[in-house]
Amino acid sequence: MPLFRIGNADPGDQSLFNETVDAINGQNDIGAIEAYAQISPPGAPTVAVNAVSGNLTGNYQYAVAHVTGYWKGPVGTGTLFTKGNTGGGAASITVSPNAQQVNLSNLPIGPTGTVARIIYRTKANGSAFFVLAQLNDNTSTTFPDNIADANLGAAMPTTNTTGSKFVGDGSGLTNLPIAPVNNATPSAAGIVETAQSPSGTPVVSTRVADQEPEELTTTSASTVATFTPIVSGFFDIACHFRITANVSVGIQVTYAGSQGALTTTILNSTAYTYNSAAGADNDYDTIPVTIRAVAGTAINVQFTASVANAVCAASNITGR
Repeated sequence: MPLFRIGNADPGDQSLFNETVDAINGQNDIGAIEAYAQISPPGAPTVAVNAVSGNLTGNYQYAVAHVTGYWKGPVGTGTLFTKGNTGGGAASITVSPNAQQVNLSNLPIGPTGTVARIIYRTKANGSAFFVLAQLNDNTSTTFPDNIADANLGAAMPTTNTTGSKFVGDGSGLTNLPIAPVNNATPSAAGIVETAQSPSGTPVVSTRVADQEPEELTTTSASTVATFTPIVSGFFDIACHFRITANVSVGIQVTYAGSQGALTTTILNSTAYTYNSAAGADNDYDTIPVTIRAVAGTAINVQFTASVANAVCAASNITGR
């Protein structure tokens, strides 16, 4: 039975449903469900020496890999989250420029599920392949190479990581879009949600505040999720974030306990190094923290980043 995308729905529900449908149909890769069918490594590109003077001298070969993932925001202008990599496909013929450049053509177009492609190249007279460039589309068929060996990136992977993947312990859920609870609408200040049982007791094991991943645009403390309990009780706090640059991240929870105002530190300001290699995992999850909060005062989950626009953060508050 085919599944179809929807429109004219709550923006949060619509986005989550459509991304899930796209993943099941093999059109993107959201992390918990990677591209529905595994993608095979592609064939070799066509390569030829360009007589224009350049940085390349020696014997070189090229290979291309297909990459799965998903776009958060408009395709081509939003944020691309990559997940699977086919590993390099067939190697090209050897070309031997002498202080010249190399033209690549007939770059393989990937099947459904491909969101980007990576071009790999050997160093002069070498046999190992390294990242030359990432093309964040599935349409370009040419690429001019004048990149010195010293500027090549990470080594080409040898394992095909595209394809279906369900992980029961949750270890495969990085980059999974988080749906707002009860159609609550995300905002810069987080989500305020008051869904509780008629008796006033928080619903057992139910998310009471949640937020889709959101970029932190300031170095000041940013409230990612907030919830004001109407009765005292235990709450679990879980956090997830993705980095796009070298950055230090701190996470605190402020709330009121029986002793008064309290602050629990989930993560002391910790430095994280961004891995620019294609397909690298720059996502982090914290160990859930349990607090006991009294009624009437908000529980606030706050992230602090040392660099603006370098962290995409999400959190949920679960009532017991």
